[in-house]
Amino acid sequence: MTSKRHRIGLASFALLAATALTRGASADEVDDAFQAGNRALEAGKWGEAESHYEVAFAGRPGADIAANLAQAETELGKKAEAAEHLAYALRMMPASTRPEQRKAMEGLLADLKKVVCEITVETNVAGATISVDGRKVGTTPLQSGVFVEPGKRVIKAELAAHSPASASVDAAAGGQGKVSLELTPGDGAGGGGKPLWPIGVLAGAGAAGLGVGIAGFVLWSQKKGDADDALAAVPDGGCGPDGALCAAIADQYGESDGFLAMGVAGVTVGGALGLGALIYALVPESEPTVKTGGVRVVPWVGETTGLIVEGSF
Repeated sequence: MTSKRHRIGLASFALLAATALTRGASADEVDDAFQAGNRALEAGKWGEAESHYEVAFAGRPGADIAANLAQAETELGKKAEAAEHLAYALRMMPASTRPEQRKAMEGLLADLKKVVCEITVETNVAGATISVDGRKVGTTPLQSGVFVEPGKRVIKAELAAHSPASASVDAAAGGQGKVSLELTPGDGAGGGGKPLWPIGVLAGAGAAGLGVGIAGFVLWSQKKGDADDALAAVPDGGCGPDGALCAAIADQYGESDGFLAMGVAGVTVGGALGLGALIYALVPESEPTVKTGGVRVVPWVGETTGLIVEGSF
Protein backbone atom coordinates (compact mmCIF):
# COMPACT_ATOMS: atom_id res chain seq x y z
CA MET A 1 0.00 0.00 0.00
CA THR A 2 1.21 3.50 -0.77
CA SER A 3 2.45 5.75 1.99
CA LYS A 4 0.47 8.85 2.99
CA ARG A 5 3.16 11.09 1.52
CA HIS A 6 2.99 9.39 -1.86
CA ARG A 7 -0.80 9.24 -1.94
CA ILE A 8 -1.16 12.95 -1.22
CA GLY A 9 1.32 13.82 -3.97
CA LEU A 10 -0.41 11.70 -6.60
CA ALA A 11 -3.90 12.81 -5.67
CA SER A 12 -2.81 16.44 -6.06
CA PHE A 13 -1.33 15.61 -9.44
CA ALA A 14 -4.59 13.97 -10.45
CA LEU A 15 -6.71 17.02 -9.62
CA LEU A 16 -4.44 19.40 -11.50
CA ALA A 17 -4.46 17.14 -14.53
CA ALA A 18 -8.24 16.84 -14.49
CA THR A 19 -8.60 20.64 -14.61
CA ALA A 20 -6.19 20.89 -17.53
CA LEU A 21 -7.99 18.20 -19.49
CA THR A 22 -11.46 19.67 -19.22
CA ARG A 23 -10.70 23.37 -19.63
CA GLY A 24 -12.32 24.70 -22.79
CA ALA A 25 -13.30 21.26 -24.07
CA SER A 26 -16.57 19.37 -24.23
CA ALA A 27 -16.78 16.17 -22.24
CA ASP A 28 -16.04 12.98 -24.14
CA GLU A 29 -15.60 9.37 -23.16
CA VAL A 30 -11.97 9.79 -22.15
CA ASP A 31 -12.56 12.88 -20.02
CA ASP A 32 -15.63 11.32 -18.38
CA ALA A 33 -13.68 8.18 -17.53
CA PHE A 34 -10.76 10.21 -16.16
CA GLN A 35 -12.96 12.33 -13.92
CA ALA A 36 -14.90 9.26 -12.74
CA GLY A 37 -11.57 7.64 -11.88
CA ASN A 38 -10.52 10.71 -9.89
CA ARG A 39 -13.74 10.61 -7.87
CA ALA A 40 -13.35 6.91 -7.18
CA LEU A 41 -9.69 7.42 -6.22
CA GLU A 42 -10.57 10.12 -3.70
CA ALA A 43 -13.27 7.85 -2.27
CA GLY A 44 -10.84 4.94 -1.88
CA LYS A 45 -12.70 2.80 -4.43
CA TRP A 46 -9.55 1.37 -5.98
CA GLY A 47 -11.07 -1.21 -8.31
CA GLU A 48 -13.58 1.26 -9.70
CA ALA A 49 -10.85 3.88 -10.14
CA GLU A 50 -8.66 1.37 -11.98
CA SER A 51 -11.45 0.48 -14.42
CA HIS A 52 -12.14 4.13 -15.26
CA TYR A 53 -8.46 4.99 -15.65
CA GLU A 54 -7.86 2.02 -17.94
CA VAL A 55 -10.60 3.30 -20.27
CA ALA A 56 -9.12 6.80 -20.19
CA PHE A 57 -5.55 5.62 -20.71
CA ALA A 58 -6.53 3.42 -23.65
CA GLY A 59 -8.22 6.39 -25.30
CA ARG A 60 -5.57 8.98 -24.55
CA PRO A 61 -2.33 7.82 -22.88
CA GLY A 62 -0.85 10.53 -20.71
CA ALA A 63 1.28 11.11 -17.62
CA ASP A 64 -1.68 12.22 -15.50
CA ILE A 65 -3.82 9.17 -16.23
CA ALA A 66 -0.86 6.81 -15.89
CA ALA A 67 0.11 8.24 -12.48
CA ASN A 68 -3.38 7.87 -11.08
CA LEU A 69 -3.81 4.42 -12.59
CA ALA A 70 -0.55 3.43 -10.89
CA GLN A 71 -1.85 4.57 -7.53
CA ALA A 72 -5.04 2.52 -7.89
CA GLU A 73 -3.02 -0.53 -9.01
CA THR A 74 -0.67 -0.15 -6.05
CA GLU A 75 -3.59 -0.16 -3.64
CA LEU A 76 -4.92 -3.29 -5.36
CA GLY A 77 -1.56 -5.06 -5.01
CA LYS A 78 -0.80 -4.98 -8.74
CA LYS A 79 2.76 -3.85 -8.18
CA ALA A 80 4.23 -4.71 -11.58
CA GLU A 81 1.47 -2.85 -13.45
CA ALA A 82 1.80 0.09 -11.07
CA ALA A 83 5.56 0.33 -11.63
CA GLU A 84 5.03 0.18 -15.39
CA HIS A 85 2.56 3.07 -15.37
CA LEU A 86 4.60 5.14 -12.92
CA ALA A 87 7.69 4.80 -15.10
CA TYR A 88 5.62 5.93 -18.07
CA ALA A 89 4.25 8.90 -16.12
CA LEU A 90 7.72 10.03 -15.09
CA ARG A 91 8.92 9.87 -18.69
CA MET A 92 5.95 11.77 -20.06
CA MET A 93 5.18 14.30 -17.31
CA PRO A 94 5.29 17.98 -18.37
CA ALA A 95 8.11 20.27 -17.31
CA SER A 96 5.60 22.32 -15.31
CA THR A 97 5.06 19.48 -12.84
CA ARG A 98 5.79 20.63 -9.31
CA PRO A 99 8.99 19.21 -7.80
CA GLU A 100 7.13 17.71 -4.84
CA GLN A 101 4.81 15.83 -7.18
CA ARG A 102 7.72 14.40 -9.13
CA LYS A 103 9.45 13.48 -5.90
CA ALA A 104 6.36 11.66 -4.65
CA MET A 105 6.13 9.65 -7.85
CA GLU A 106 9.82 8.82 -7.85
CA GLY A 107 9.56 7.70 -4.23
CA LEU A 108 6.62 5.41 -4.97
CA LEU A 109 8.42 3.93 -7.98
CA ALA A 110 11.54 3.32 -5.86
CA ASP A 111 9.40 1.48 -3.30
CA LEU A 112 7.79 -0.63 -6.00
CA LYS A 113 11.14 -1.55 -7.55
CA LYS A 114 12.09 -3.20 -4.26
CA VAL A 115 9.31 -5.75 -4.59
CA VAL A 116 9.18 -6.30 -8.37
CA CYS A 117 11.76 -7.25 -10.97
CA GLU A 118 12.76 -5.05 -13.92
CA ILE A 119 13.67 -6.81 -17.16
CA THR A 120 15.08 -5.18 -20.26
CA VAL A 121 13.56 -6.89 -23.30
CA GLU A 122 15.14 -6.66 -26.75
CA THR A 123 14.19 -8.21 -30.09
CA ASN A 124 16.07 -8.50 -33.36
CA VAL A 125 13.19 -6.82 -35.23
CA ALA A 126 11.13 -3.77 -34.32
CA GLY A 127 7.37 -3.82 -33.95
CA ALA A 128 7.11 -7.07 -31.98
CA THR A 129 4.39 -7.26 -29.33
CA ILE A 130 5.82 -8.16 -25.93
CA SER A 131 3.74 -9.96 -23.31
CA VAL A 132 4.42 -11.26 -19.80
CA ASP A 133 2.40 -14.35 -18.87
CA GLY A 134 -0.05 -13.38 -21.59
CA ARG A 135 -0.37 -9.71 -20.52
CA LYS A 136 0.70 -7.34 -23.29
CA VAL A 137 3.17 -4.73 -22.06
CA GLY A 138 4.25 -2.91 -25.23
CA THR A 139 5.84 -3.01 -28.65
CA THR A 140 9.56 -3.08 -29.39
CA PRO A 141 11.66 -1.11 -29.10
CA LEU A 142 10.43 -0.65 -25.53
CA GLN A 143 11.19 2.70 -23.94
CA SER A 144 11.83 1.19 -20.53
CA GLY A 145 12.24 -2.11 -18.75
CA VAL A 146 9.36 -4.51 -18.20
CA PHE A 147 8.28 -4.92 -14.59
CA VAL A 148 7.20 -8.38 -13.41
CA GLU A 149 6.17 -9.93 -10.12
CA PRO A 150 8.71 -12.27 -8.48
CA GLY A 151 8.58 -15.90 -9.55
CA LYS A 152 8.70 -17.81 -12.81
CA ARG A 153 7.53 -15.68 -15.72
CA VAL A 154 7.26 -16.23 -19.46
CA ILE A 155 8.15 -13.31 -21.70
CA LYS A 156 6.99 -13.66 -25.29
CA ALA A 157 7.51 -11.67 -28.48
CA GLU A 158 5.12 -11.95 -31.44
CA LEU A 159 5.15 -10.32 -34.86
CA ALA A 160 3.12 -10.99 -38.00
CA ALA A 161 4.79 -13.33 -40.51
CA HIS A 162 7.37 -14.36 -37.90
CA SER A 163 7.67 -17.34 -35.59
CA PRO A 164 7.16 -16.22 -31.98
CA ALA A 165 10.01 -16.27 -29.47
CA SER A 166 9.77 -16.60 -25.71
CA ALA A 167 11.96 -16.92 -22.65
CA SER A 168 11.27 -18.27 -19.18
CA VAL A 169 12.69 -16.20 -16.35
CA ASP A 170 12.98 -16.74 -12.61
CA ALA A 171 12.36 -13.18 -11.43
CA ALA A 172 13.66 -12.03 -8.04
CA ALA A 173 12.24 -9.16 -6.00
CA GLY A 174 14.38 -6.07 -6.42
CA GLY A 175 16.31 -7.69 -9.27
CA GLN A 176 17.14 -6.64 -12.79
CA GLY A 177 17.88 -8.63 -15.92
CA LYS A 178 17.92 -8.66 -19.69
CA VAL A 179 16.17 -10.88 -22.23
CA SER A 180 17.02 -10.97 -25.93
CA LEU A 181 14.43 -12.64 -28.15
CA GLU A 182 15.05 -13.53 -31.77
CA LEU A 183 12.08 -13.80 -34.12
CA THR A 184 12.57 -15.62 -37.41
CA PRO A 185 10.50 -15.08 -40.55
CA GLY A 186 7.79 -17.70 -40.86
CA ASP A 187 5.89 -19.14 -43.84
CA GLY A 188 2.49 -18.23 -42.49
CA ALA A 189 0.55 -15.01 -42.89
CA GLY A 190 0.94 -13.81 -39.35
CA GLY A 191 1.77 -14.26 -35.72
CA GLY A 192 4.06 -17.22 -36.21
CA GLY A 193 1.10 -19.54 -36.93
CA LYS A 194 1.50 -22.66 -39.01
CA PRO A 195 2.08 -21.95 -42.73
CA LEU A 196 -0.96 -21.86 -44.97
CA TRP A 197 0.72 -22.81 -48.23
CA PRO A 198 0.36 -26.60 -47.67
CA ILE A 199 -3.41 -26.17 -47.71
CA GLY A 200 -3.27 -24.53 -51.14
CA VAL A 201 -0.85 -27.11 -52.50
CA LEU A 202 -2.86 -30.08 -51.23
CA ALA A 203 -6.18 -28.61 -52.30
CA GLY A 204 -4.84 -27.73 -55.76
CA ALA A 205 -3.34 -31.16 -56.28
CA GLY A 206 -6.52 -32.77 -55.01
CA ALA A 207 -8.65 -30.78 -57.45
CA ALA A 208 -6.34 -31.77 -60.30
CA GLY A 209 -6.59 -35.43 -59.28
CA LEU A 210 -10.37 -35.26 -59.21
CA GLY A 211 -10.33 -33.61 -62.63
CA VAL A 212 -8.22 -36.43 -64.03
CA GLY A 213 -10.51 -38.98 -62.40
CA ILE A 214 -13.66 -37.44 -63.85
CA ALA A 215 -12.07 -37.26 -67.30
CA GLY A 216 -11.11 -40.93 -66.99
CA PHE A 217 -14.67 -41.99 -66.18
CA VAL A 218 -16.07 -39.92 -69.07
CA LEU A 219 -13.61 -41.45 -71.56
CA TRP A 220 -14.23 -44.93 -70.13
CA SER A 221 -17.97 -44.51 -70.69
CA GLN A 222 -17.42 -43.31 -74.25
CA LYS A 223 -14.94 -46.06 -75.17
CA LYS A 224 -17.03 -48.79 -73.58
CA GLY A 225 -20.10 -47.53 -75.43
CA ASP A 226 -18.20 -47.63 -78.72
CA ALA A 227 -17.00 -51.17 -77.97
CA ASP A 228 -20.51 -52.30 -77.04
CA ASP A 229 -21.90 -50.84 -80.26
CA ALA A 230 -19.14 -52.53 -82.28
CA LEU A 231 -19.85 -55.86 -80.59
CA ALA A 232 -23.56 -55.56 -81.27
CA ALA A 233 -22.80 -54.90 -84.93
CA VAL A 234 -20.74 -58.09 -85.41
CA PRO A 235 -22.34 -60.05 -88.29
CA ASP A 236 -23.65 -63.54 -87.84
CA GLY A 237 -20.56 -64.84 -89.50
CA GLY A 238 -18.50 -63.95 -86.42
CA CYS A 239 -15.14 -62.22 -86.35
CA GLY A 240 -14.30 -62.92 -89.95
CA PRO A 241 -11.77 -65.29 -91.39
CA ASP A 242 -8.78 -63.72 -89.70
CA GLY A 243 -10.50 -62.63 -86.45
CA ALA A 244 -9.46 -59.05 -87.04
CA LEU A 245 -12.89 -57.65 -86.14
CA CYS A 246 -13.00 -59.30 -82.72
CA ALA A 247 -9.40 -58.25 -82.03
CA ALA A 248 -10.32 -54.63 -82.76
CA ILE A 249 -13.31 -54.82 -80.41
CA ALA A 250 -11.12 -56.37 -77.72
CA ASP A 251 -8.69 -53.48 -78.12
CA GLN A 252 -11.56 -51.03 -77.62
CA TYR A 253 -12.58 -52.78 -74.41
CA GLY A 254 -8.97 -52.78 -73.25
CA GLU A 255 -8.68 -49.04 -73.92
CA SER A 256 -11.91 -48.40 -72.00
CA ASP A 257 -10.58 -50.42 -69.06
CA GLY A 258 -7.47 -48.21 -69.06
CA PHE A 259 -9.62 -45.09 -68.80
CA LEU A 260 -11.60 -46.74 -66.00
CA ALA A 261 -8.39 -47.32 -64.05
CA MET A 262 -7.39 -43.70 -64.64
CA GLY A 263 -10.75 -42.52 -63.30
CA VAL A 264 -10.54 -44.66 -60.17
CA ALA A 265 -6.93 -43.58 -59.48
CA GLY A 266 -7.66 -39.89 -60.08
CA VAL A 267 -10.67 -39.82 -57.77
CA THR A 268 -8.85 -41.80 -55.09
CA VAL A 269 -5.73 -39.64 -55.12
CA GLY A 270 -7.70 -36.40 -55.44
CA GLY A 271 -9.98 -37.34 -52.55
CA ALA A 272 -7.01 -38.28 -50.37
CA LEU A 273 -5.24 -34.98 -51.06
CA GLY A 274 -8.40 -32.98 -50.42
CA LEU A 275 -8.91 -34.81 -47.13
CA GLY A 276 -5.31 -34.08 -46.20
CA ALA A 277 -5.84 -30.35 -46.84
CA LEU A 278 -8.96 -30.39 -44.67
CA ILE A 279 -7.23 -32.21 -41.82
CA TYR A 280 -4.24 -29.84 -41.95
CA ALA A 281 -6.56 -26.82 -41.82
CA LEU A 282 -8.66 -28.13 -38.92
CA VAL A 283 -6.06 -29.72 -36.66
CA PRO A 284 -4.70 -27.13 -34.17
CA GLU A 285 -1.05 -26.19 -34.39
CA SER A 286 1.17 -27.91 -31.86
CA GLU A 287 3.30 -25.89 -29.48
CA PRO A 288 6.60 -24.72 -30.94
CA THR A 289 9.56 -26.95 -30.34
CA VAL A 290 11.87 -25.52 -27.72
CA LYS A 291 15.26 -24.59 -29.07
CA THR A 292 18.05 -25.01 -26.60
CA GLY A 293 20.65 -23.10 -28.58
CA GLY A 294 21.39 -19.52 -27.64
CA VAL A 295 20.08 -19.74 -24.08
CA ARG A 296 22.02 -17.84 -21.44
CA VAL A 297 21.86 -17.60 -17.68
CA VAL A 298 22.21 -14.01 -16.48
CA PRO A 299 22.56 -13.02 -12.82
CA TRP A 300 20.15 -10.53 -11.28
CA VAL A 301 21.50 -7.35 -9.77
CA GLY A 302 19.52 -6.04 -6.82
CA GLU A 303 18.77 -6.40 -3.15
CA THR A 304 18.23 -10.11 -3.67
CA THR A 305 20.06 -12.50 -5.95
CA GLY A 306 18.69 -14.71 -8.64
CA LEU A 307 19.10 -15.98 -12.18
CA ILE A 308 17.42 -15.41 -15.50
CA VAL A 309 17.35 -17.89 -18.36
CA GLU A 310 17.09 -16.12 -21.68
CA GLY A 311 17.06 -17.13 -25.32
CA SER A 312 14.85 -18.04 -28.27
CA PHE A 313 12.19 -20.67 -27.84
